[in-house]
Amino acid sequence: MTSGRSVADIIFANAEHQPSHPAFHCDGVSLDYATFAGRAARLSRALHELGVRRGAHIGVALPNCEAFALLLVAAADLGAVLVPVSPALPATAMQRAFAATDVVHIVALAVVLRQLREECGDFMQALTGVCLAEEGDHGVPGIAELAAGPASDTPLGHGKPEDAYILTMTSGSTGDPKPIVFEQRTKLARAHATVSLYGLHGGDRILAATPMYHSLAQRLTLMPLLIGGTAIVMPRFSVSTWLEAVAEHGVTFTIAVSSQLAQVARDEAAALERSALRCIVSSSALLETPLKQRLAELLRCEFHECYGTSETATATDLAINPADMSLASVGKALPGVHLRIVDADGRDVPVGEEGEIVCRTPLLFAGYYKRPELTRQAMLGDYFRTGDAGRLDADGYLYFRGRLKEIIITGGINVYPKDIEEAVESLSWVAECAAFSLPDEGLGEIVALAVVPRDNADANLRELKMRCADRLADYQLPRRYFVLDALPRNAMGKIVRHQLAKTIEASGTGHA
Repeated sequence: MTSGRSVADIIFANAEHQPSHPAFHCDGVSLDYATFAGRAARLSRALHELGVRRGAHIGVALPNCEAFALLLVAAADLGAVLVPVSPALPATAMQRAFAATDVVHIVALAVVLRQLREECGDFMQALTGVCLAEEGDHGVPGIAELAAGPASDTPLGHGKPEDAYILTMTSGSTGDPKPIVFEQRTKLARAHATVSLYGLHGGDRILAATPMYHSLAQRLTLMPLLIGGTAIVMPRFSVSTWLEAVAEHGVTFTIAVSSQLAQVARDEAAALERSALRCIVSSSALLETPLKQRLAELLRCEFHECYGTSETATATDLAINPADMSLASVGKALPGVHLRIVDADGRDVPVGEEGEIVCRTPLLFAGYYKRPELTRQAMLGDYFRTGDAGRLDADGYLYFRGRLKEIIITGGINVYPKDIEEAVESLSWVAECAAFSLPDEGLGEIVALAVVPRDNADANLRELKMRCADRLADYQLPRRYFVLDALPRNAMGKIVRHQLAKTIEASGTGHA
């Protein structure tokens, strides 16, 4: 990954060097480097002929598919900027996201384009660019058609490393879009850091099993193409299809979100003993210590957990060893990364005390798009304010405590949801749980707890309350208990605590 070259330059060079090497697989489609690069170059030229220019913003509402991967490379060749969103977003939310990011072209599923025209007609008529479907639809050009069309397969070469490349929406930002700006050089640097950290090479077959409109799957798709490896992209996640993909394609490396690994551990982790996996990394949300121990014992490969944010990329890494006393941590800062723990006024707290995690990293995002004040507020000098609570020990290990906004303040005392969840998650009938706050006139907030029973298990609320009374302080005790069929999660598997009260209200679930 030589400096001075764009994302597309590097991938096209790899195709010239190893044209017949497997490059990409998704949903039954397998492409070697020559075919993949040729389609991406033709798509780039076809988009240019349709009026897409360097710096133009392209809204993307696609599932995980070949078209999305080709568009990642074509946009880098054009120097265009992609604005990916979930194709499942309501049309009005999609419009807000695209309007906030100055989108002039849209590439989406045909059904999404129809919904946008029906519900957001004024916005669609005001667009100055083209609208394209994944597959052609009623006269709307299709990405697949353009990639296979008559255009030359010689790259344009318009994109530069310093170009803005992808605007990624932060989780839950659809009501007030907060797009994160990534330049091509940032994506290249993050890929290089991952390659260096985990010793990846051109022989690796790397699996992406999260939505491609999030930065993790984008990295797992681009990274193998940048090092001459093979990208395996799953259309959607389930435990069975994940295990099948690992076995069928000889996957050697993946970064999985913790909720996926929790499902794998519960269902069929032993099947991984026969796989080619050399390394698995858990990301997105903290693995609880008992689950780390179980996975470390079941997996027959290197097993890591990392911590970071979309704005900072990976900041720490922990090579998980069941016998290691640091197992409850998320590891130490990566080379070039500096961590501090600060109080509400931005002052460093003593070692071992809790506060906000702030991070200085060479992999930092380029700011929030057209939100300079928000970008300024997110920084403490050259450190990014993560909004996460944690502490550092004397050896430099970071202990993540949760989102600051999710801390429950009851009667003026801070209560961490993680402490409550750890007290009850080992109950045999509890599949998962989440502590959250409910408003209270006297205390400001009270602690509530939602639990999801395991399949065919009955909720034993008496045992649950006794466990809490036995292991928690008085101020930590939940005042309300709820039994749910599932916890609300975002596309990356993170529990969305602020939606729990709405979920409970919508379900009509009573409390105990």
